[in-house]
Amino acid sequence: MLKRLMAGVYKQELASLAKEHETQINDLRAQLEQTQTSLEHMQTQQQSLQATLDSKQAELDTAHEKPQKIQADLEAQLQALEQAKLSVVLELDQVKSELAQLRSAGSEIQGAQNAGLEQELAELKTQLEQAKEETTALQQQKGFLQGQLRQFELEKQELEPGFKAQLAELERNKNAEIEQLKQQLELLQREKNMGSASLSAADSATPVAPATPAASSGRQKKLVLIVDDALTTRVLQKKMLESAGFEVVLGKDGLEGQSMFQEHLPDLVITDVEMPKMDGFELTSWIRKDSQHQRVPVLMVTSYGDPEFQKKGKQAGADDFIQKNNFNQQTFLEIVSRYL
Repeated sequence: MLKRLMAGVYKQELASLAKEHETQINDLRAQLEQTQTSLEHMQTQQQSLQATLDSKQAELDTAHEKPQKIQADLEAQLQALEQAKLSVVLELDQVKSELAQLRSAGSEIQGAQNAGLEQELAELKTQLEQAKEETTALQQQKGFLQGQLRQFELEKQELEPGFKAQLAELERNKNAEIEQLKQQLELLQREKNMGSASLSAADSATPVAPATPAASSGRQKKLVLIVDDALTTRVLQKKMLESAGFEVVLGKDGLEGQSMFQEHLPDLVITDVEMPKMDGFELTSWIRKDSQHQRVPVLMVTSYGDPEFQKKGKQAGADDFIQKNNFNQQTFLEIVSRYL
């Protein structure tokens, strides 16, 4: 913008200078025309004097009076006229020289103006090329993002039927559990009415507390820690594992996963990769830093299946990978069973 402003000011100055030179040229032309008029007037006087001279010569020839004096006067007048004519010619040459200089200066001004315009045009072309390159880069980025969006849509379409089936199964399991709880409640109510409620029956209705580190070695069921920021995924995996006879504890991110690991000392960890606060790579690396936890299997659940990603997971300490785009209960439990 500054360059354009300076170019505009420079154009105005050049235009003003050109206009001033044009005015000077017009003034010199007017002087030249005036000088030419004076010269014509002198020529007219010269002709008049010549006529007078001829008349005088005729009178001299006729009267033969004072021939030498008259001739001398006429010659003096002719000489004066010749000098005046020479002066006018010199003045005319000077005017022509100044006119040529003004024309040369005008050509230089025009050349400088053209050079400035060409430079500005080159800069504008450069800016246009840069804008084209930026547009191309944005279009490429747009294409990449559209490709990722299509991939996500395909993954969603592949996962959606499986999730619907699992949710339906969870709904059936939930209804069955509700019926069992209702039956237990009715049994307790009958015992209460009969006055024979027992502590063992009360204890059987009390939820079992999670295993502590001191008691983890003596538990009867294998304990699995699920760490995932998606509530639906946590609940779905928990139901699958519980239906297969495992105990399950949950964590919604990497930091909570650390806390649950230290509290319960699980037999296996299933972790998502992309999570807030701490991702799956960091959580796995943290588990592997403690020599006591080297044998705890860690499974990573992810939508990425490229070798580079799996290489990064292996370097962090992951034992196996569960693909979201090929997720079902049978495959899920088969992979878990390999390590428990």
